[in-house]
Amino acid sequence: SMEGLPENIANSLMMKLLLIAEQQKRKLYLISFAVEARPIEVRRNRVALLDFFRQRSVGATSAGKMLKEVFALLESGEYGSADILWFSDFCIPLCSAEQRKSIIHYRRQGTKFYGLKIGRAEGRGWEEYFDEIMEIVIGG
Repeated sequence: SMEGLPENIANSLMMKLLLIAEQQKRKLYLISFAVEARPIEVRRNRVALLDFFRQRSVGATSAGKMLKEVFALLESGEYGSADILWFSDFCIPLCSAEQRKSIIHYRRQGTKFYGLKIGRAEGRGWEEYFDEIMEIVIGG
């Protein structure tokens, strides 16, 4: 559901975030997800980042593996105070109850969860787990 224009928008925004992170000498971590989650520390692993931009959306998305990576990063010393920005159409089934509890836990600890919904797909109930979800509407 993210292929085509939504995917191009997400990739363009990711490139812009990378430029901002470079200018500000900030860390930026990308977790690409569909069937599998692929974590990439973008300032350290340019080859993996280039591979990410060469790939196309594959569908069959599950947030569970991606959130497992997010939680591992938040538990690490290096990214423990990071905020999360999730680009998606949010047409993804909710994760497990345990993972939803983890999101709530991290939000209570001060982690902000932001979403950027790209497209007009119906949401699946993610809104209550995010501090804010902004939207880019595509089409009429």
